[in-house]
Amino acid sequence: MSENSKSKIHALYIVLILLLLGGLVFTNIKLKKSTETIRVTSTELNNSESLRVDLEKEYQKALDDLELIRVEKTGVDSLLTERGRDLEMKKKQISELIKSGQTNKGDLDKARALIKELQQDRVNFQSKIDSLTTLNQQLNVENVALVTERDELTQTVTTVKGEKEKVDNENSKLKSTVNKAKILTTNNIKITPLKSGRKDKEVEVKKAKDAQSLKICFDLLVNRIAPSGETEMAIRVIGPDGATIQVDALGSGNLTDATTGNSIPYTYLIRPDYQNEAKTVCSIWSQSYNFSGGNYSVEIYQSGLLIGQGSFSLK
Repeated sequence: MSENSKSKIHALYIVLILLLLGGLVFTNIKLKKSTETIRVTSTELNNSESLRVDLEKEYQKALDDLELIRVEKTGVDSLLTERGRDLEMKKKQISELIKSGQTNKGDLDKARALIKELQQDRVNFQSKIDSLTTLNQQLNVENVALVTERDELTQTVTTVKGEKEKVDNENSKLKSTVNKAKILTTNNIKITPLKSGRKDKEVEVKKAKDAQSLKICFDLLVNRIAPSGETEMAIRVIGPDGATIQVDALGSGNLTDATTGNSIPYTYLIRPDYQNEAKTVCSIWSQSYNFSGGNYSVEIYQSGLLIGQGSFSLK
């Protein structure tokens, strides 16, 4: 083999060696890049997983904070109800983003933004609740003041009502006393059974079969505070059987006892004219049926008060 051939072969070996070395260097560089890419990807995956775990914690804390507000603060249910649909949508989106097995950084960033919105919602809720709490405290203070004022007014009304009732009772007693003071007093009550005699002359009788009427006379004594003029009086004739003699057609009726309020039957009414001086009053009672034998009593009433009594007998 010539020197020239040997040189060519030698040169070829050198080229092959260089090519081989170049290939090794390229392969080594590519391997290093691949290794770096794998390392970066692994790091990103680790970071993403760590971020996902952190976001899950933040998400759960945000939910816990909202639940705590709902449980501890009266009135927050209405606020949560108003935003309920929006909150549920955010919670669903966050849950899907951070619990997915193929979570990427974009999803986690979106989840973080939604969690921040939840946290801001919590702050807004807390602010509204604090405002409501302050308002409620003010209303409670005002309510206590109103209740106190109402109780004071009630006590005042009760006191005034009690005083009025006391005054009314005193006035009623005074009026009753004055009315009683105005009542006339009777004296010398005389009851005479009569029959018609000759020339229509009235004759006193003792027997029941002869009696046709009763003449009842009495004296009215002076009472300076009694009003002058006609005054109504009721005459009650009580028969031997204890019953009041009454004839409706002759004006019999019932009066009310001013002391007891009970109803008292009377036989007839008279209206003597009293002019602030003593006088004798007489009246006649005639009935359409015979009188019975026995003991009779007569009562005289003015304004529901008994002012005189008398009695007589028929054989």
